[in-house]
Amino acid sequence: MEKFNLKREDALLLVIDIQEKLLPVIHNKEEVVNNNNILISTAKKLNLPIIYTEHYAKGIGPTVDKLKENLDTARKFDKVAFSACIEEGFLDLIKETNRK
Repeated sequence: MEKFNLKREDALLLVIDIQEKLLPVIHNKEEVVNNNNILISTAKKLNLPIIYTEHYAKGIGPTVDKLKENLDTARKFDKVAFSACIEEGFLDLIKETNRK
């Protein structure tokens, strides 16, 4: 595997669709939530931008509470397409962070 350097000024954290009604079908769901909380806390300590998505929150429910409590400084992006990248405004939101 080729090595690469991760630079803080180029990085951001993107948390995708960890929502209430999806949680029951996620393997090792508690571990997934706990690991995401570690990632979020670390990103906050490093002052990295954090963006999280919610897929059709009206039907699937909001981001799980255990994560949402830690996402207080993050920007939320609502989407209805499975891929956030095809949603209008998502790539612009990423570009606004000036991260690679």
